Amino acid sequence: MNINEYILKTFNPLLSQSKFTSTFSDSLAVKTTNGVFVEITKDKVLLANINLLKKLVPNTTKTDILESQKIRAFLKEINPFFIRLNHVGISYYCENPLQEIEVYKNILKNTKLKIYQEQSESTDEKWYFIGNKTNYETPLCEIVLNSATNDWYKDWLPAFQIDIDTSLSMEEIEKISEKYFGNNFWKWKLDIPNYGVVLAMAIIGQINGIKLTFAGTPCKQRINSFACFWVSLTPFNITYSIITIRLGWP
Repeated sequence: MNINEYILKTFNPLLSQSKFTSTFSDSLAVKTTNGVFVEITKDKVLLANINLLKKLVPNTTKTDILESQKIRAFLKEINPFFIRLNHVGISYYCENPLQEIEVYKNILKNTKLKIYQEQSESTDEKWYFIGNKTNYETPLCEIVLNSATNDWYKDWLPAFQIDIDTSLSMEEIEKISEKYFGNNFWKWKLDIPNYGVVLAMAIIGQINGIKLTFAGTPCKQRINSFACFWVSLTPFNITYSIITIRLGWP
């Protein structure tokens, strides 16, 4: 089983709930309001005509991943609290992230897809999102470009990521995950001061050296709050323009 087959077998039952996906036994199509923009098949991950799978070049052939059946059981339990697919994405090393994103920009320039940049936590990373946010409910495709090669990055790269929004709080998500995976399932959390954890990430494992990560955005509704998490993204090709998108749910 390759990484694509694992994703389709494990995540399609959950993602079939999204009105912006089409799931089949051998494929997953992620849509914007203008149609399909990411398609996962058994041997490709296509963004427009870019095969993202070819960007994920591992330095090992190691396979060590959680059983699909156990992940499916976990996802089934959070299934009633599923809100939407936030984004799919890839993360990989490249020597020159600014030059690399220009490749995407040139290929996508004749499409209706836009490239947005979010400020990253590290100067070694560039975070980009591709999609069309005329409808904030539509998923995005994240491209994380890393120019560092330290041990921390080696644990995480190269990787394919699936990120969902859920109506559960972080505490509720952790309580469920501990039943299946123990206390150390979530490897990284984005904790906003005076607000709380808005994103948690887990490493499901790796197949032939390609990691699979899973992220959950806790969107437990709060009093007098219209959304669980807001983030400002700058359109990559428009200077000084800011749009705000809602990654959570009111």
